[in-house]
Amino acid sequence: MMSYNAGWQISFRGYDADTGCIDWPETAWLAFEARLAMPASQRGYYYVQDLETGEFLGHVHYEVDSAGAAHIGLNVIPSRRGKGLGQLFLKLLLERVWLETGAQVAVNDFEDDRLDAVRIHQRRGFVPDPTTTCGLGRPTRTWRLRRGDSW
Repeated sequence: MMSYNAGWQISFRGYDADTGCIDWPETAWLAFEARLAMPASQRGYYYVQDLETGEFLGHVHYEVDSAGAAHIGLNVIPSRRGKGLGQLFLKLLLERVWLETGAQVAVNDFEDDRLDAVRIHQRRGFVPDPTTTCGLGRPTRTWRLRRGDSW
């Protein structure tokens, strides 16, 4: 699912440039489970499944920081990309964020060349920051949506 990260020239322990994946050692599992156990007002991690076929389609997640911003993410499985699911995932994720949290803004960070991500965020009303950052070795831009601004 993380194949879009392949080929980056970054130095991150456990990163595999061929696959785009990062090793996830068993020693990190307990900390992840603790984060999953946080209340919905702070964090949510959901798998998305087609209710008719039972097919796993991807996942969505959010985590609210101390400033009240919900940092979001979504991922559609590679075989189902390009079919409009990203737009649906983002809609459902935002509904959950606004329902479950007091977050006043949703934010997502990704590269400008991920055109599908750019389009779905634009369609939902997200506004890009004017500048990029380079925290992981590639320029990423933060996109923001204030509560009440999505269509």
